[in-house]
Amino acid sequence: MNHIKFTKDTLSMEQIFNISHTSSSSAVNMFIGTKNILHEYNKANFECEEFCQQGSKFLNNVCIEARSSWPHIENIVVYFRIGQLSEAETSIVVAVSSHLDKEAIKATEWVIDRFRTFISTWDIEISPVDSSASNCSNLKNSREINQNVEAPYIPPYLVQIKAMNNEIEERISRFMQRKRSDIDVHNIREFCCGERNSEFTCARVDAVLQKRKDSKSHLQVHRVLNSYQHRDQKNSNYLTQFIPPNGVEERLGNVESQLSLTVPVPKDIFQRLKLIEDRLLQLESISPEYIQFWDRVSLPTSRSSKKRNFCIDEVDDLITELEKQIKGN
Repeated sequence: MNHIKFTKDTLSMEQIFNISHTSSSSAVNMFIGTKNILHEYNKANFECEEFCQQGSKFLNNVCIEARSSWPHIENIVVYFRIGQLSEAETSIVVAVSSHLDKEAIKATEWVIDRFRTFISTWDIEISPVDSSASNCSNLKNSREINQNVEAPYIPPYLVQIKAMNNEIEERISRFMQRKRSDIDVHNIREFCCGERNSEFTCARVDAVLQKRKDSKSHLQVHRVLNSYQHRDQKNSNYLTQFIPPNGVEERLGNVESQLSLTVPVPKDIFQRLKLIEDRLLQLESISPEYIQFWDRVSLPTSRSSKKRNFCIDEVDDLITELEKQIKGN
């Protein structure tokens, strides 16, 4: 077994020997350190609770490694004394019992060397160059994680929900109850058949698989026949017919329909104008009065008239000429 202890009491050699010795062991090797092993370091760093906890954990691992190297070891005892000691007082005792003398001696020496390495490493990690005795007392507090989070300031007008904790908890509980009831209703509809009015039945216990129509499970399946055959994924040029035409396009379209142009209409506007002109020339060659028809239906243009003053002789001449025309007819 492993016996590890950090204490401020005086170390008893007889007690440590009795702990390490067994009836089956043939040798007990003890190392007694009468000089303080911490005389080169800051003693304040080794009197705190953190050092005792980490030291015990480290020595337990050392004992496991020693037993793997020397399998005949039975008991390992390490007692370490902390606090103010004089030169004659015992500071550390290491005792190892084994079936073989050589293994007990080698294991004791190895444990002492590993423990000295741990002490030097601890002093370097914990104590800065200007360390003081108060650092060890605050060591545990300094290693604790500060969980206080500073929340940023939020203006009151940005807060949408203003309620006390009791009201928020009540809202959460009601929401959970409502969701739970919805799930219960759904389970009853999916898994329970018939009326379940008895208070000793529930969907969780009396669940029965109900196959749906055209389905191999209890889930309802809806099959939809898509008759469009993914039309929306093809070319969408057919949508251009719904785009309203501009002014020029509309006027050309009206003229083409009036002239009965049934040939495919090209997209170029100049080609369309050329087709319209050719169509008009063809109509004029077939029936010359076609152009006169358009002249007649055209709106009369207003001409500017000017007043003229006639003398008596000119008026007489006009009357005479008009009489001759009437008589000639």
